[in-house]
Amino acid sequence: MKRVPDRLASWIPDILLFTFALLAQAAVVVTMLRRAQDRARRRAVWGFFAISSSAMALGFALRSTRVAEMFHGNWPIWIRALLFAWMLVALCWALTYVVLRFARRVARWSLARYGSGVNFERRGFIRTVSGALYAAPVAALGYAVVLERRNISLREHEISIAGLPMDLDGRAWCRSPIST
Repeated sequence: MKRVPDRLASWIPDILLFTFALLAQAAVVVTMLRRAQDRARRRAVWGFFAISSSAMALGFALRSTRVAEMFHGNWPIWIRALLFAWMLVALCWALTYVVLRFARRVARWSLARYGSGVNFERRGFIRTVSGALYAAPVAALGYAVVLERRNISLREHEISIAGLPMDLDGRAWCRSPIST
């Protein structure tokens, strides 16, 4: 049985990822709430944030064996995998949102400094690129889950180390002595 500090130390990466994901989502929500003008959109943003944060908290709680034992079968593993994937997609979306917002500020600064006319074709291109950037994490995750999930390969390499004891050879289960 692991000691308590060892168990807590194994949770540190999950705690950091969970905290970073929540902070990233909160930053995006605050920014979106500043831009939302109607009440329905504000409620939708708050509802999405509440559902997403609750789902990520459930995924984090399923790391505990006591919580996972409440579910039968392999459901905790699948739920954790799904919520971990959601957390990664949400982080990618938050990063995309920040990058696009920065790009808009740079474009506004450039327009104010150098002054050029508005090109509506360029706006359409930027909207298309923005949509592609938001769709990219979902497409990559879908590709990984649907197509690459069963494409696993194993490579074995023979590494000889002079003077290695037989117990550490890895082939100690053989009855015949192995010459190196």
